[in-house]
Amino acid sequence: MKTLIRLIIAVIILAVFSFGAMKIASLEKDVKRRSKPKSLPVVELAPLKKVDLQIRIPSQGVVLPRRVSSISSLMGGRVVHMTEGLQEGFPVKKGQVLFRLNDLEAKLRVAESKEALANSQLLKDQEEERQQQAKARWLALEIEGKASRLALREPQLEKAKAAIESAKARLRKAEDDLRETQILAPHDGIIQQYYVEVEEVVSPGQRLAELVDISSAKIHLQISDEQLQQLRAPTTWGRTPLTIQLGLEQDQKMWDARGILLLPSLDTNTRRWVIMAEVENPLNQKPPLAMNQFVTANLFGKKITGVFAIPEELVNEEGVIFSVDETQRLVPHLLKPIWKQDGFWWVKDGLSPGLMICRTSLPFATQGLQVRTLKNNRLPEKAPASKESL
Repeated sequence: MKTLIRLIIAVIILAVFSFGAMKIASLEKDVKRRSKPKSLPVVELAPLKKVDLQIRIPSQGVVLPRRVSSISSLMGGRVVHMTEGLQEGFPVKKGQVLFRLNDLEAKLRVAESKEALANSQLLKDQEEERQQQAKARWLALEIEGKASRLALREPQLEKAKAAIESAKARLRKAEDDLRETQILAPHDGIIQQYYVEVEEVVSPGQRLAELVDISSAKIHLQISDEQLQQLRAPTTWGRTPLTIQLGLEQDQKMWDARGILLLPSLDTNTRRWVIMAEVENPLNQKPPLAMNQFVTANLFGKKITGVFAIPEELVNEEGVIFSVDETQRLVPHLLKPIWKQDGFWWVKDGLSPGLMICRTSLPFATQGLQVRTLKNNRLPEKAPASKESL
Protein backbone atom coordinates (compact mmCIF):
# COMPACT_ATOMS: atom_id res chain seq x y z
CA MET A 1 0.00 0.00 0.00
CA LYS A 2 2.80 2.38 0.89
CA THR A 3 4.51 1.54 -2.36
CA LEU A 4 1.38 2.48 -4.32
CA ILE A 5 1.05 5.80 -2.53
CA ARG A 6 4.66 6.68 -3.27
CA LEU A 7 4.15 5.80 -6.95
CA ILE A 8 1.07 8.04 -7.19
CA ILE A 9 2.92 10.98 -5.58
CA ALA A 10 5.83 10.59 -8.00
CA VAL A 11 3.46 10.56 -10.98
CA ILE A 12 1.72 13.72 -9.70
CA ILE A 13 5.02 15.54 -9.23
CA LEU A 14 6.18 14.51 -12.69
CA ALA A 15 2.92 15.72 -14.20
CA VAL A 16 3.20 19.11 -12.44
CA PHE A 17 6.77 19.65 -13.69
CA SER A 18 5.81 18.64 -17.22
CA PHE A 19 2.90 21.09 -17.23
CA GLY A 20 5.15 23.86 -15.94
CA ALA A 21 7.76 23.22 -18.62
CA MET A 22 5.13 23.30 -21.34
CA LYS A 23 3.70 26.58 -19.98
CA ILE A 24 7.08 28.24 -19.90
CA ALA A 25 7.81 27.17 -23.48
CA SER A 26 4.46 28.59 -24.57
CA LEU A 27 5.18 31.92 -22.88
CA GLU A 28 8.58 32.24 -24.62
CA LYS A 29 6.95 31.76 -28.03
CA ASP A 30 4.35 34.40 -27.16
CA VAL A 31 7.06 36.86 -26.08
CA LYS A 32 8.88 36.34 -29.39
CA ARG A 33 5.66 36.96 -31.29
CA ARG A 34 5.00 40.18 -29.30
CA SER A 35 8.60 41.65 -29.47
CA LYS A 36 8.84 45.36 -30.52
CA PRO A 37 9.75 46.19 -34.11
CA LYS A 38 13.28 47.59 -34.82
CA SER A 39 13.48 51.42 -34.19
CA LEU A 40 14.31 53.73 -37.14
CA PRO A 41 16.43 56.92 -36.92
CA VAL A 42 14.41 60.14 -36.94
CA VAL A 43 15.58 62.90 -39.30
CA GLU A 44 14.46 66.46 -40.02
CA LEU A 45 13.90 67.57 -43.58
CA ALA A 46 14.18 71.01 -45.17
CA PRO A 47 13.35 72.08 -48.73
CA LEU A 48 15.92 73.57 -51.10
CA LYS A 49 15.34 76.74 -53.09
CA LYS A 50 17.48 78.89 -55.34
CA VAL A 51 18.75 82.33 -54.32
CA ASP A 52 20.93 85.08 -55.77
CA LEU A 53 24.18 85.65 -53.88
CA GLN A 54 27.28 87.84 -54.09
CA ILE A 55 30.77 86.52 -53.54
CA ARG A 56 32.58 87.98 -50.54
CA ILE A 57 36.31 87.40 -50.14
CA PRO A 58 37.92 87.95 -46.72
CA SER A 59 41.39 89.43 -46.41
CA GLN A 60 43.46 91.61 -44.10
CA GLY A 61 46.19 94.22 -44.21
CA VAL A 62 47.88 97.21 -42.62
CA VAL A 63 46.89 100.82 -43.31
CA LEU A 64 49.71 102.79 -44.93
CA PRO A 65 49.91 106.46 -45.93
CA ARG A 66 49.66 107.27 -49.61
CA ARG A 67 53.30 108.39 -49.50
CA VAL A 68 55.98 109.37 -47.00
CA SER A 69 58.42 112.01 -48.24
CA SER A 70 61.92 112.41 -46.85
CA ILE A 71 62.68 116.15 -46.85
CA SER A 72 66.36 116.93 -47.31
CA SER A 73 68.56 119.82 -48.35
CA LEU A 74 70.52 119.84 -51.60
CA MET A 75 72.71 122.60 -50.16
CA GLY A 76 74.82 122.59 -47.02
CA GLY A 77 74.77 125.38 -44.49
CA ARG A 78 73.49 126.71 -41.21
CA VAL A 79 69.76 126.53 -40.42
CA VAL A 80 68.63 130.10 -39.71
CA HIS A 81 64.84 129.60 -39.71
CA MET A 82 62.17 126.97 -39.03
CA THR A 83 58.49 127.53 -39.67
CA GLU A 84 56.76 128.48 -36.45
CA GLY A 85 55.21 125.56 -34.57
CA LEU A 86 57.04 122.85 -36.52
CA GLN A 87 56.83 119.57 -34.59
CA GLU A 88 55.49 116.02 -34.91
CA GLY A 89 51.89 116.12 -36.12
CA PHE A 90 52.23 119.64 -37.55
CA PRO A 91 50.06 120.09 -40.69
CA VAL A 92 51.66 121.79 -43.67
CA LYS A 93 50.58 122.87 -47.15
CA LYS A 94 52.34 122.27 -50.43
CA GLY A 95 54.98 124.96 -51.05
CA GLN A 96 55.13 126.09 -47.41
CA VAL A 97 58.65 127.05 -46.21
CA LEU A 98 59.75 124.56 -43.55
CA PHE A 99 63.44 125.46 -43.16
CA ARG A 100 65.70 128.26 -44.40
CA LEU A 101 69.50 128.03 -44.63
CA ASN A 102 72.01 130.89 -44.50
CA ASP A 103 71.83 132.29 -48.04
CA LEU A 104 74.63 134.92 -48.02
CA GLU A 105 77.04 132.78 -50.01
CA ALA A 106 74.31 131.78 -52.46
CA LYS A 107 73.35 135.43 -53.02
CA LEU A 108 77.02 136.28 -53.61
CA ARG A 109 77.26 133.61 -56.32
CA VAL A 110 74.14 135.02 -57.98
CA ALA A 111 75.64 138.51 -58.00
CA GLU A 112 78.93 137.23 -59.41
CA SER A 113 77.09 135.28 -62.09
CA LYS A 114 75.12 138.37 -63.11
CA GLU A 115 78.37 140.34 -63.35
CA ALA A 116 79.96 137.62 -65.48
CA LEU A 117 76.94 137.61 -67.78
CA ALA A 118 77.12 141.38 -68.19
CA ASN A 119 80.83 141.20 -69.03
CA SER A 120 80.15 138.45 -71.57
CA GLN A 121 77.43 140.55 -73.17
CA LEU A 122 79.83 143.51 -73.37
CA LEU A 123 82.53 141.39 -75.01
CA LYS A 124 80.02 140.11 -77.54
CA ASP A 125 78.94 143.65 -78.43
CA GLN A 126 82.59 144.69 -78.84
CA GLU A 127 83.33 141.69 -81.06
CA GLU A 128 80.33 142.47 -83.26
CA GLU A 129 81.67 146.02 -83.70
CA ARG A 130 85.17 144.73 -84.50
CA GLN A 131 83.70 142.33 -87.04
CA GLN A 132 81.94 145.15 -88.86
CA GLN A 133 85.21 147.12 -88.97
CA ALA A 134 87.08 144.07 -90.31
CA LYS A 135 84.52 143.59 -93.11
CA ALA A 136 84.80 147.30 -94.06
CA ARG A 137 88.61 147.16 -94.23
CA TRP A 138 88.49 144.03 -96.41
CA LEU A 139 86.14 145.70 -98.86
CA ALA A 140 88.33 148.82 -98.93
CA LEU A 141 91.38 146.79 -99.93
CA GLU A 142 89.49 145.47 -102.99
CA ILE A 143 91.34 142.18 -102.79
CA GLU A 144 90.07 139.44 -105.05
CA GLY A 145 88.86 136.26 -103.42
CA LYS A 146 86.94 135.47 -100.26
CA ALA A 147 88.18 136.73 -96.89
CA SER A 148 89.13 134.13 -94.31
CA ARG A 149 86.97 133.61 -91.17
CA LEU A 150 89.82 134.78 -89.01
CA ALA A 151 90.24 137.98 -91.04
CA LEU A 152 86.56 138.73 -90.50
CA ARG A 153 86.87 137.86 -86.72
CA GLU A 154 84.13 135.25 -86.91
CA PRO A 155 85.80 132.82 -84.41
CA GLN A 156 86.19 135.63 -81.87
CA LEU A 157 82.48 136.49 -82.17
CA GLU A 158 81.49 132.83 -81.76
CA LYS A 159 83.61 132.62 -78.61
CA ALA A 160 81.94 135.74 -77.20
CA LYS A 161 78.47 134.29 -77.87
CA ALA A 162 79.45 130.97 -76.22
CA ALA A 163 80.71 132.89 -73.20
CA ILE A 164 77.25 134.47 -72.86
CA GLU A 165 75.52 131.06 -72.88
CA SER A 166 77.97 129.78 -70.27
CA ALA A 167 77.36 132.82 -68.08
CA LYS A 168 73.60 132.36 -68.37
CA ALA A 169 73.90 128.71 -67.30
CA ARG A 170 76.05 129.67 -64.29
CA LEU A 171 73.49 132.31 -63.33
CA ARG A 172 70.63 129.77 -63.52
CA LYS A 173 72.66 127.40 -61.33
CA ALA A 174 73.37 130.14 -58.80
CA GLU A 175 69.68 131.11 -58.69
CA ASP A 176 68.69 127.45 -58.21
CA ASP A 177 71.17 127.17 -55.34
CA LEU A 178 69.67 130.28 -53.79
CA ARG A 179 66.18 128.81 -54.04
CA GLU A 180 67.43 125.57 -52.47
CA THR A 181 68.31 127.46 -49.29
CA GLN A 182 64.54 127.45 -48.68
CA ILE A 183 63.25 123.94 -48.04
CA LEU A 184 59.59 123.70 -49.08
CA ALA A 185 56.89 121.10 -48.41
CA PRO A 186 56.51 118.99 -51.59
CA HIS A 187 52.84 118.27 -50.87
CA ASP A 188 50.13 118.65 -48.25
CA GLY A 189 50.64 116.47 -45.22
CA ILE A 190 51.63 116.12 -41.60
CA ILE A 191 55.14 116.23 -40.18
CA GLN A 192 55.93 112.77 -38.83
CA GLN A 193 59.46 113.56 -37.60
CA TYR A 194 62.02 116.34 -37.80
CA TYR A 195 65.75 116.02 -37.16
CA VAL A 196 67.30 119.51 -36.99
CA GLU A 197 66.95 122.74 -35.03
CA VAL A 198 67.82 126.38 -35.74
CA GLU A 199 71.58 127.14 -35.75
CA GLU A 200 72.51 123.56 -36.58
CA VAL A 201 74.76 123.05 -39.61
CA VAL A 202 73.54 120.56 -42.22
CA SER A 203 75.38 118.93 -45.07
CA PRO A 204 74.13 118.46 -48.65
CA GLY A 205 71.60 115.61 -48.84
CA GLN A 206 71.06 115.48 -45.08
CA ARG A 207 67.53 114.44 -44.04
CA LEU A 208 65.70 117.23 -42.24
CA ALA A 209 62.16 115.85 -41.74
CA GLU A 210 59.58 113.27 -42.85
CA LEU A 211 56.25 114.36 -44.28
CA VAL A 212 53.26 112.01 -44.47
CA ASP A 213 50.61 112.51 -47.16
CA ILE A 214 47.25 111.87 -45.47
CA SER A 215 44.98 112.79 -48.38
CA SER A 216 44.40 109.06 -48.73
CA ALA A 217 45.54 105.78 -47.23
CA LYS A 218 46.38 102.51 -48.97
CA ILE A 219 46.01 98.92 -47.83
CA HIS A 220 47.63 95.93 -49.52
CA LEU A 221 45.19 93.00 -49.45
CA GLN A 222 46.29 89.51 -50.43
CA ILE A 223 44.04 86.99 -52.18
CA SER A 224 44.55 83.64 -53.86
CA ASP A 225 44.43 82.95 -57.59
CA GLU A 226 41.06 81.22 -57.17
CA GLN A 227 39.65 84.24 -55.32
CA LEU A 228 40.94 86.61 -57.99
CA GLN A 229 38.89 84.74 -60.60
CA GLN A 230 35.74 85.65 -58.66
CA LEU A 231 36.35 89.42 -58.96
CA ARG A 232 35.62 91.71 -61.86
CA ALA A 233 38.43 92.17 -64.36
CA PRO A 234 41.04 94.57 -62.88
CA THR A 235 40.96 96.62 -66.10
CA THR A 236 37.49 97.86 -65.08
CA TRP A 237 38.50 99.08 -61.61
CA GLY A 238 39.61 102.48 -62.90
CA ARG A 239 36.06 103.27 -64.04
CA THR A 240 34.24 101.43 -61.24
CA PRO A 241 36.49 100.70 -58.23
CA LEU A 242 36.12 97.38 -56.46
CA THR A 243 33.83 97.60 -53.40
CA ILE A 244 35.67 96.83 -50.14
CA GLN A 245 34.60 97.08 -46.52
CA LEU A 246 37.13 97.43 -43.70
CA GLY A 247 36.81 96.71 -40.00
CA LEU A 248 38.75 95.70 -36.91
CA GLU A 249 37.12 92.26 -36.91
CA GLN A 250 36.10 90.02 -39.80
CA ASP A 251 32.35 90.71 -39.63
CA GLN A 252 32.62 94.34 -38.54
CA LYS A 253 32.16 97.17 -41.04
CA MET A 254 33.68 100.50 -40.07
CA TRP A 255 35.15 102.04 -43.23
CA ASP A 256 34.50 101.95 -46.97
CA ALA A 257 37.45 101.43 -49.31
CA ARG A 258 37.98 101.12 -53.06
CA GLY A 259 40.05 98.53 -54.88
CA ILE A 260 41.96 100.53 -57.47
CA LEU A 261 44.95 98.44 -58.55
CA LEU A 262 46.10 94.86 -58.91
CA LEU A 263 49.86 94.81 -58.37
CA PRO A 264 51.68 93.02 -61.21
CA SER A 265 53.87 90.82 -59.00
CA LEU A 266 52.95 88.19 -56.43
CA ASP A 267 53.95 88.67 -52.80
CA THR A 268 57.38 87.11 -52.46
CA ASN A 269 56.56 85.43 -49.15
CA THR A 270 53.01 84.14 -49.64
CA ARG A 271 52.95 83.86 -53.46
CA ARG A 272 49.52 85.48 -53.49
CA TRP A 273 48.07 88.34 -55.51
CA VAL A 274 48.08 91.80 -53.92
CA ILE A 275 45.24 94.30 -54.37
CA MET A 276 45.80 97.94 -53.45
CA ALA A 277 42.78 99.43 -51.69
CA GLU A 278 42.36 103.14 -51.05
CA VAL A 279 40.53 105.14 -48.38
CA GLU A 280 40.01 108.86 -48.95
CA ASN A 281 40.82 111.25 -46.06
CA PRO A 282 41.44 108.50 -43.48
CA LEU A 283 41.79 110.86 -40.52
CA ASN A 284 38.44 112.49 -41.32
CA GLN A 285 36.59 109.18 -41.17
CA LYS A 286 34.32 108.32 -38.24
CA PRO A 287 36.12 106.85 -36.42
CA PRO A 288 39.47 108.05 -37.79
CA LEU A 289 41.52 105.41 -39.59
CA ALA A 290 45.05 105.48 -38.17
CA MET A 291 48.20 104.73 -40.11
CA ASN A 292 49.77 101.31 -39.34
CA GLN A 293 46.34 100.11 -38.14
CA PHE A 294 45.68 96.40 -38.78
CA VAL A 295 42.29 95.90 -40.44
CA THR A 296 40.24 93.07 -41.82
CA ALA A 297 38.62 93.43 -45.23
CA ASN A 298 35.75 92.04 -47.27
CA LEU A 299 36.07 92.29 -51.04
CA PHE A 300 32.80 91.99 -52.94
CA GLY A 301 33.01 90.14 -56.23
CA LYS A 302 30.66 88.65 -58.79
CA LYS A 303 26.95 88.19 -58.23
CA ILE A 304 25.73 84.65 -58.91
CA THR A 305 22.07 83.95 -59.64
CA GLY A 306 20.12 80.75 -59.07
CA VAL A 307 22.36 78.85 -56.64
CA PHE A 308 21.69 76.55 -53.71
CA ALA A 309 23.46 77.51 -50.46
CA ILE A 310 24.02 74.30 -48.49
CA PRO A 311 25.16 74.61 -44.84
CA GLU A 312 28.49 72.83 -44.56
CA GLU A 313 27.41 70.95 -41.41
CA LEU A 314 24.98 68.98 -43.60
CA VAL A 315 27.78 67.81 -45.91
CA ASN A 316 29.77 64.71 -44.94
CA GLU A 317 33.47 64.12 -45.50
CA GLU A 318 32.85 62.81 -49.02
CA GLY A 319 30.98 65.97 -50.03
CA VAL A 320 27.60 64.22 -49.96
CA ILE A 321 24.20 65.31 -48.63
CA PHE A 322 21.13 63.07 -48.32
CA SER A 323 17.50 63.45 -49.30
CA VAL A 324 14.64 61.08 -48.47
CA ASP A 325 12.55 59.36 -51.15
CA GLU A 326 8.89 58.35 -51.03
CA THR A 327 9.79 55.05 -49.32
CA GLN A 328 11.48 56.93 -46.46
CA ARG A 329 14.96 55.86 -47.51
CA LEU A 330 18.10 58.00 -47.82
CA VAL A 331 19.26 59.08 -51.29
CA PRO A 332 22.85 60.48 -51.58
CA HIS A 333 23.75 63.56 -53.66
CA LEU A 334 27.42 64.28 -54.43
CA LEU A 335 27.95 68.05 -54.43
CA LYS A 336 30.17 69.96 -56.85
CA PRO A 337 30.35 73.43 -55.27
CA ILE A 338 31.25 76.46 -57.36
CA TRP A 339 32.18 78.44 -54.23
CA LYS A 340 32.39 78.11 -50.43
CA GLN A 341 31.64 81.06 -48.17
CA ASP A 342 30.43 81.81 -44.64
CA GLY A 343 29.94 78.14 -43.82
CA PHE A 344 27.90 77.42 -46.98
CA TRP A 345 28.57 75.39 -50.10
CA TRP A 346 27.26 77.12 -53.23
CA VAL A 347 25.93 74.54 -55.69
CA LYS A 348 24.65 75.30 -59.17
CA ASP A 349 23.91 71.87 -60.68
CA GLY A 350 22.81 68.42 -59.53
CA LEU A 351 19.97 69.54 -57.24
CA SER A 352 16.43 70.73 -57.81
CA PRO A 353 14.22 73.27 -56.05
CA GLY A 354 11.96 71.78 -53.42
CA LEU A 355 14.20 68.76 -52.82
CA MET A 356 13.75 67.73 -49.17
CA ILE A 357 17.25 67.25 -47.79
CA CYS A 358 18.20 65.70 -44.48
CA ARG A 359 19.37 68.25 -41.92
CA THR A 360 19.99 65.72 -39.15
CA SER A 361 23.53 64.41 -38.70
CA LEU A 362 23.69 60.63 -39.14
CA PRO A 363 27.26 59.38 -38.59
CA PHE A 364 26.62 56.10 -40.44
CA ALA A 365 24.23 57.32 -43.11
CA THR A 366 24.26 55.17 -46.23
CA GLN A 367 22.22 54.92 -49.40
CA GLY A 368 18.93 53.14 -48.82
CA LEU A 369 18.92 53.51 -45.03
CA GLN A 370 15.30 53.66 -43.86
CA VAL A 371 14.39 56.59 -41.62
CA ARG A 372 11.45 58.33 -40.04
CA THR A 373 11.04 61.98 -41.07
CA LEU A 374 9.94 65.27 -39.56
CA LYS A 375 8.82 67.71 -42.22
CA ASN A 376 8.05 71.43 -42.50
CA ASN A 377 11.51 72.45 -41.31
CA ARG A 378 13.79 75.07 -42.81
CA LEU A 379 17.50 75.35 -43.37
CA PRO A 380 19.48 77.93 -41.37
CA GLU A 381 18.46 81.48 -42.20
CA LYS A 382 21.95 82.95 -42.46
CA ALA A 383 22.83 82.80 -46.15
CA PRO A 384 25.93 84.65 -47.40
CA ALA A 385 25.22 88.10 -48.85
CA SER A 386 21.49 87.35 -49.05
CA LYS A 387 18.54 88.05 -46.78
CA GLU A 388 16.54 85.23 -48.31
CA SER A 389 16.56 81.83 -46.59
CA LEU A 390 17.40 78.70 -48.51
